[in-house]
Amino acid sequence: MGRSVGQFFLPGRSPSEIVNAANAFAAARGMKVVQAEPGSVVFAKGSKFWTWRRVLHVGATQVPGGTHVLVEAWAETLMIPELNANPTEFLGLVPRRSVNALASDLLTSLGIHGGQAVFQHY
Repeated sequence: MGRSVGQFFLPGRSPSEIVNAANAFAAARGMKVVQAEPGSVVFAKGSKFWTWRRVLHVGATQVPGGTHVLVEAWAETLMIPELNANPTEFLGLVPRRSVNALASDLLTSLGIHGGQAVFQHY
């Protein structure tokens, strides 16, 4: 079922600044770090065994003039390993809308406006 992916350019910002902002966002929402590498972090909240797990991946790479930011969002359930965050699809509607709202809030906290319109769903 896939993931929802958004790619952005943030002028004048560093990768560490983006990752720190993402860490603060996740901590404020009770998300746990699943994987962390320089310039990349994966957060999750919930359990795929009881309801669903919401997962966000934020990657940041330095480019001339700013930072290229990659955000991936998906939900995991016991029966379906990955559901993208498309809120208009019927199958898995509640988990999709939940992770969609979380991803949109993350974008706003990073200074990226447009919410759902900036994601491609795969």
